[in-house]
Amino acid sequence: MAARSTARRGTCANCGHPVAQAFCPSCGQRTDTQRIDGHYLWHELQHGLFHVDRGILFTLRELFTRPGHSIREFLDGKRVRHFKPLAFVVITAGVYSFLSTWFTPSMLAGLPGGGRIPPQALAMLDFFNKHYALLELASLPLISGASWVYFRKAGRTYAEHLVANSFLAGQRYVVSVLQFPLLALFGIKGALLAAPFLMLSYAGLYTWGFMQLFQGKAGRFIFLRAVMAAGTGYMLVVIVGMAIAILWVTRASGGMP
Repeated sequence: MAARSTARRGTCANCGHPVAQAFCPSCGQRTDTQRIDGHYLWHELQHGLFHVDRGILFTLRELFTRPGHSIREFLDGKRVRHFKPLAFVVITAGVYSFLSTWFTPSMLAGLPGGGRIPPQALAMLDFFNKHYALLELASLPLISGASWVYFRKAGRTYAEHLVANSFLAGQRYVVSVLQFPLLALFGIKGALLAAPFLMLSYAGLYTWGFMQLFQGKAGRFIFLRAVMAAGTGYMLVVIVGMAIAILWVTRASGGMP
């Protein structure tokens, strides 16, 4: 049976405003609202996860084929096909965090003396795994501040740097997910095998993205600026991360009230 429309003819079901087109001119809701059924739920699931108009899949393809150009287009207004940047980084970091929660215990067990790891360290690791998306969001202002300083003459605002770094952070976590099959197959040896590849990939993709983004607008030494922005930003993240780790272990061990 076809789903029944819940909107009265010529009236918006949401605000009651008279309507004659596909969208209400008052509140923006579609005027052909339908009764909620299985078809409706399936459509909403697809739209929420993949944005239907190629959302997250389109964004992933662009970030791994023409990252800087696609980010520049988003900043300049071509946004309908792209997944929202902050949602993108939260989702990708969340997927990484979920997989890390499953694989980290087996990886630690493969370390020499893994069974003797202090409980404070395990608690800290569990905290980072469970809150990885929030920690990633917290690090974005630092990384974005670094890129804004090195490319401040290119005419982009700090907020635009936040958007660019959100996309590139999501790209980084998609790459990070690739290590988990190696962990499943080879344990700690897989992690050690993946580590240099991941680090080089992070640096290369970040530099490539910013070189494309500011092509023709950052003056000379654009490659050096991109490398310095990446290095400075992640150095700040490491310093803050170490400070959080020290405070967490100290508190867990009873050294703080």
